[in-house]
Amino acid sequence: MRLFTDRDVGPDIGLALRQVGVEVELYRERYKSGMIPDERWIAEVTSEGLVILTKDTHIRSRPSERTVFEAAGARAFVLATRGATRLVNLRAVLIAWPRIESEVATREAPFMFGIDRAGVLTQYVPPPVRTTRTRSDP
Repeated sequence: MRLFTDRDVGPDIGLALRQVGVEVELYRERYKSGMIPDERWIAEVTSEGLVILTKDTHIRSRPSERTVFEAAGARAFVLATRGATRLVNLRAVLIAWPRIESEVATREAPFMFGIDRAGVLTQYVPPPVRTTRTRSDP
């Protein structure tokens, strides 16, 4: 699995993951010229098979980004750890890592999961199917 860390994550987590053997491409290495529209980089990195690691929880709610995300068949994990330090974010990713690998290997794209501070994944895209229980009459 190849990972892409966007500008919101910054380089530190990607560099730390490289140190433990994860293949990571950093936003700042790929887009040296500066800010690139999210719609563009999402389509580009997805077309190359990279899995996105971001802190941008709004990709799923901004219509233009969500449309590109789904059309490209993107796979993403969002650090939903508002205000956390880089160390807390790295810890969350490392705890979640076995599940991240499993989801990437088995789940059909597009998909997006949030990662909380405890490393627990929550499915954002597609929204999980909720089942309703009905009470059986005797």
